[in-house]
This record gives sequence, structure tokens and C-alpha cells, in this order.
Amino acid sequence: MGSRKIYVISPIVITLCIFQQLICVRPYKITVMVPTLPTERLFSLAKIKPAVEIAREKIRTKGLLSENNLNITYVDTEESEVTTPVRAFDIIKNGGQNVFLGPVSDFVLSPVAQYSVHWNVPIVTPGGLSHDYSVNRNKEYKTLTRIGLGFESAVKFLEEYILRKYKWRRILTIYDNMRDGYFRGYNYLLGNAITYYISLTSYETEYVLIPRELLENSHNENGREKLDIFYEKTLKDKIGNDFGADLMQGPGLDTGGEPVAIEYADFGIFPGESVHGRVAPVFAWL
Repeated sequence: MGSRKIYVISPIVITLCIFQQLICVRPYKITVMVPTLPTERLFSLAKIKPAVEIAREKIRTKGLLSENNLNITYVDTEESEVTTPVRAFDIIKNGGQNVFLGPVSDFVLSPVAQYSVHWNVPIVTPGGLSHDYSVNRNKEYKTLTRIGLGFESAVKFLEEYILRKYKWRRILTIYDNMRDGYFRGYNYLLGNAITYYISLTSYETEYVLIPRELLENSHNENGREKLDIFYEKTLKDKIGNDFGADLMQGPGLDTGGEPVAIEYADFGIFPGESVHGRVAPVFAWL
């Protein structure tokens, strides 16, 4: 009798073959979570969707995945920290989620990013600017990847390249809590990051909130004039009284209405919005 050859197929090989077939058949599910409105937001659906569709087309033309194997769903977050996690729960309930792109707004992102740790689903966002996402990275946001700059980077730049350069030791932050910037709460979170990180140093810092009634009426000429008066009075009171600077006797520089930085100045001011007009020359006297 001729010898018989016996082939032993490893269970690992069988598993890999089955897994490879699953990869080819099972679609990748990607959920893009961004607000539809307002459309002028930097990361609104109107601005994000074209980029995502370009990426989808590149994946298809390069043969990385077929059209049927890539499932992209768009979810309107409505910039709501209540609605968005509920919709994320619904997505997870349907099964097979591979990755979340967004949310972007920090308050909306937080609950979804925390639940994503439990779901073991990666979440990628250009948002998450708050320093909390860095401080609590390994505790609450293990599956979160931030692809943009965080506020901690902004404060580090502020400290290393501005405060040290001009030898400023005392900082006054004038804060506007009605301007949302790139997303709701942007100014609040930026001011909070400045306060948090500066408090860990030897710098002196103070936080001034612009009264809501002044901000609500700042769109008309009379309102803007009152807001300018508030800025000027705040600068005089805080710098003149608290820190010994005499704003009425500056170095006599002609700034042409533009703020300038004087080396060896002792006080830095970082407003939550641009300061123009009559208040600007005060900056030259710091």
C-alpha cells in the first residue's frame, strides 16, 4: 500500500480564514456626529460632509473597501449634550459600530466620549479643546483621539512665549460668556483653561466677567459705548488700584489706536473678545 499523507490544518489558520471573510463581508460603520445648524460653525454638517464624501471616494477608488463595505451615517447633534448621547445609545444598540467621528462641541463630546470607553468604541474629533480631556485622559476618555490643538497648548504658548518674553507676572482675564466662538461654551472653556493652568504657576491671576446686559446691547452704538466704558473702568480699577499702575500717566506713546506690547511690562490682559477704539491705547501703558 502506498503511504498516505495526513495534513493537519491549524485551528488558527481556519480562524484567520473565517475572519478574513468576515472583513470582506461585514461593513465598517462610521458615524459622523456634527451639528446641522448653525451652518456658519467651523465644524457644521455643511462644512464637514463634503470632506467625508471626498474621503469615501478615495477609499473606493483605491480599492481599500467596496462601496457596500463602508457605511457612513450622519447624526445631527443639535449641539445638545442631552440629545446626542441618546442618539449614540441608539447607534450602539443597533450593533457593529466601528468609530465615531465627532462630536466636536466639548459639552456634547464629553458624555459620548465617556460612554465610548464602556462600549470600547474609538472616537476621533477635532474638538475636545477643554483641558479636562487632557487632565482626565487616562481616567475618563481612554478611547478618545483629539486631532486638533487643545486649550492646554494655547496656555502653554501663552506662558512660554508671551508671559516670559514680556516678564508679565499678573494676569487679568476679561471674559465674555455670550460669545460661543467655534462652538457653544468656547470662551468659557478657554478662560477656564487659562485660570486652571496659570493657578499651577507663580503667576497672579484674576477673572472678570462682562455683565450680560452690556453684551446683550453691544450690537448698537449706545451699547458699544457702554461696553467701552466698562472695559476702560475695569482696566483702571484693576490695574490702577490693585496693582499700582497709573493709567493717566503712560509713556506718551502714539499707538494710532492699536494695542502694543511693551517689553518688561508687569501686567498682561487677555480679553475674551477683541478690544478696539478708545480702550486700545490703554494697552500701551501697561
